Amino acid sequence: MLVAPLVTIIAREYGTKIPMVIGVLFLLTGYITASFSHRIWQLYLSQGVLIGFGVGFTYVPSTVVISQWFNKKRSLVNGISSGGSGIGGLIFSFATQAMISHISLAWSYRITAIVSGIMIVIATLLIRNRNETIKPPQRGFDTRLLCRYEVILLLSWAFISMLGYITLLYSLPDFALSIGLSSTQAATVSAFLNLGTAIGRPLIGISSDYFGRFEVAGILTFVCGLSCFVIWLPAMSYGVTILFAIISGAILGVFWMVRSQWK
Repeated sequence: MLVAPLVTIIAREYGTKIPMVIGVLFLLTGYITASFSHRIWQLYLSQGVLIGFGVGFTYVPSTVVISQWFNKKRSLVNGISSGGSGIGGLIFSFATQAMISHISLAWSYRITAIVSGIMIVIATLLIRNRNETIKPPQRGFDTRLLCRYEVILLLSWAFISMLGYITLLYSLPDFALSIGLSSTQAATVSAFLNLGTAIGRPLIGISSDYFGRFEVAGILTFVCGLSCFVIWLPAMSYGVTILFAIISGAILGVFWMVRSQWK
């Protein structure tokens, strides 16, 4: 996401599709080169830098488009949209584990590159923005906003929230392995987390539109943090870990559902 200012400027000058095409190229290059990696620094550059750039170039210009088409129920719409990541994560959790076990790690990277590349190309061809009508400023980095205390508070919450989000999302399968679960069980834990995401995010969208975005975001951020101490840290069994995966998946990343209204 560090490329967001650059991507925003490119999207402003050349439209939504160009940065998404660049993102596809980054993703394909990252996955393919990762499949040939034999050292950790090679994975840092391929899976870390190149795929990271690819995600930034595809996600940043596309995520704002959905809200442009809706005046009401924006949180619900964003919840349904972001819930799609849960469906994709659920499928890839089982598929990737199966590919690694029955084919190879290298080919699991390559097949993931093919599938994700095709899907993003389809999305790029279908996406339509309303920039000509709405005329958003699309500033790469507006330093004037940093003078407003409410913006500082929002950014602080977003940073801390997303730090916890990324930590939990990518460490839960490793945690499952650390307490003695098998790699198949660890993949299932990740799958249930994504299942919770697919179900929970649309529901969060509905709740945010009804009860208010700040209220729902604040309560769920507290509940998610509390569940980490009450359920995750004491967890030593498969069942408890699955329970935590479902609960945390349902309320994880509340920022993505309510961000469209905070301008």
